[in-house]
Amino acid sequence: MVILHNYKMTDRFREQVYEKNIFYLPNPVLNFAMSNAVVRKNNGLIKIDKDASDKRIDPVDAALCAFKLALYYDCGQSSFDEEKWLESDEW
Repeated sequence: MVILHNYKMTDRFREQVYEKNIFYLPNPVLNFAMSNAVVRKNNGLIKIDKDASDKRIDPVDAALCAFKLALYYDCGQSSFDEEKWLESDEW
């Protein structure tokens, strides 16, 4: 497995947003944070610069972390039985 560094992850996230592969519900907090995020380029790669913004951009960081974790999550190996869970009283 190849682990992507934060610079490459930000590039990949941006690429997926432009290709409309990232879906999210309208969220005013995330929209506010995205509008405040400052992008810096370093050796052709981009990163979100937390120090350059005087407003909160924590949701942007959280979205990038969730994106990175989702890339490495193996959906095919789950032993979770959705039908059994729905029939139970656990939910």
